[in-house]
Amino acid sequence: MKKRKPPKKMAASLARSKVESNNAPHAFSPLRDALATAPSKRSESTNRQTKITPIKNSPFGKKYKAQNIVPKPPIVDIKFALTPNLTKFLTIGEIILATGPRNERCNIIPIVGLPPMSNLINARFILGISPENQQIASALGLPVADIQDPTLITADVVVVVASAKNGIDSKILNNWPTFRELYIPTIVIVIDFENGDVDFEDMCAIVGKMLEPVLTPYLVLHADDGQPTAVINLEDQMITDYSAGKAAHIPSEKEHRELVLDFKEELSAALSEGGWDQFVQGLLIPAIPLILKNNLGIAEVKRFLNLIPTRGQ
Repeated sequence: MKKRKPPKKMAASLARSKVESNNAPHAFSPLRDALATAPSKRSESTNRQTKITPIKNSPFGKKYKAQNIVPKPPIVDIKFALTPNLTKFLTIGEIILATGPRNERCNIIPIVGLPPMSNLINARFILGISPENQQIASALGLPVADIQDPTLITADVVVVVASAKNGIDSKILNNWPTFRELYIPTIVIVIDFENGDVDFEDMCAIVGKMLEPVLTPYLVLHADDGQPTAVINLEDQMITDYSAGKAAHIPSEKEHRELVLDFKEELSAALSEGGWDQFVQGLLIPAIPLILKNNLGIAEVKRFLNLIPTRGQ
């Protein structure tokens, strides 16, 4: 008796026509495309996968989340100090202080306590005079003034005394920043350098630290005995000899020119933009050596005083 074959199983395909399953190609799965596009119902019942690494997993140790710190603006500590005011005695009237070079200074309205403007034409003063060097004011023909004197706001030019022995008057040092705001043309004369350990060049460097940097249009030349008897002009390199008690102008030698070459180049660089007009505008300060016993430096100081123009009546 022949064994009876079971009937062929026929199943309806979800996406295709009816095909016998036993004759269908083995590489073809009718549910492949559906399974690839439709989500599994099992995934709906499972927990959602997290991408955050558990805290206790590798790397070991506690984990801290960095705070988002917004940088704070810097704290500025502003300290105010009492600054002497040149006009503290002027209680009546009106004045506008200078804020720029001399040629930009405004007019001064009459002030009670100040002399009339007609008496201030060509007002020139010398500051820092001590009782032992009163003769300097007479030699230069300048009245002595105090840096706190309110009449200085009307000055055309001032001469400041710097001693290689005694330094600079403390009142000048304390009031210098306020005084320089007036942009008054200023000359520094260096004295007491001929017999001390500090020479003219050294004292000029000290003045530059105590007040502000200065220019040296002249350098001091010494005789065979070491005494300062002449000056050399760094611009034209002419020598003015005071050894005979009378000024004698002589040309410099090659040795002199080589000796002062560095100083000459430094001065030329400082004057390259505006020459000595920068002094007239109160921007540059020349330092001049002065020795009264042989009149060294008197003519040199007066040369710069004459650079200041005369005010009109």
